[in-house]
Amino acid sequence: MNQTKTLSIAIPSVNTTIKYILFLLIAVFAPISLHQNLTGPIVNATLLMAVSYFGFKKAMYIGLIPSLVSISIGLLPGALAPMVPFIIAGNLILMFVFAGLKPKNYWLAVLTGSTLKFVFLFGTSYLIMGKFVSMMAYPQLYSAIIGGILASFFLAKN
Repeated sequence: MNQTKTLSIAIPSVNTTIKYILFLLIAVFAPISLHQNLTGPIVNATLLMAVSYFGFKKAMYIGLIPSLVSISIGLLPGALAPMVPFIIAGNLILMFVFAGLKPKNYWLAVLTGSTLKFVFLFGTSYLIMGKFVSMMAYPQLYSAIIGGILASFFLAKN
C-alpha cells in the first residue's frame, strides 16, 4: 500500500497578514512622535491588540520593535541605553500577563500586566540607574493602562 504524506503549511489569510504588517508599522513609527505621553499609550495599545489578534508567541516580535527603534534612531538619551533590554522585557511581561488573563477578565489583564511591567521597570531602573531614573517607570504604568483603554475601543468593535 502506497501512503503519501502531505506537508501541511498554515498560510495566514491576507487580512491577518495586513493586520500584522499594520501593527509592525505602528510599532516602528509610534516612537518617532518624540512625546512619551503619546507614544507610550499607542505602543501599549498596539501590543495588547497584537496579543488579542495573534496570540503572545506571534505578537512578541512586535513587542521588541519600539524600544529597538527608539535606541537606534537616538530617541532615548544615551544614559537610558542600558535600560532598553529591560524595557523590552517589560513589554513582554505586559503582553504575556495580558495573554494569560484576558480570557478571564480584560480589565484584570490590563491592570495586572501594567502593574507588573511597572514594578519590573521601577525595580530594574532603580538598581541600574539609581533613584532619579526610577521615575521613568511611572510613565510606563500610566501609558500601559491608557494603552489598555485605547485597545478596548478597537477590540470592542471586533
